[in-house]
Amino acid sequence: MDEAEIIVEAVADNEPVNLVRPPGSEPAIFYMY
Repeated sequence: MDEAEIIVEAVADNEPVNLVRPPGSEPAIFYMY
């Protein structure tokens, strides 16, 4: 269950980053970060 929690946290942290950053960059990179 730890893995699922980590993924959720990463997604929540990436949400604002994706919104702040322009769509020109690849979203895959942001999600991986």
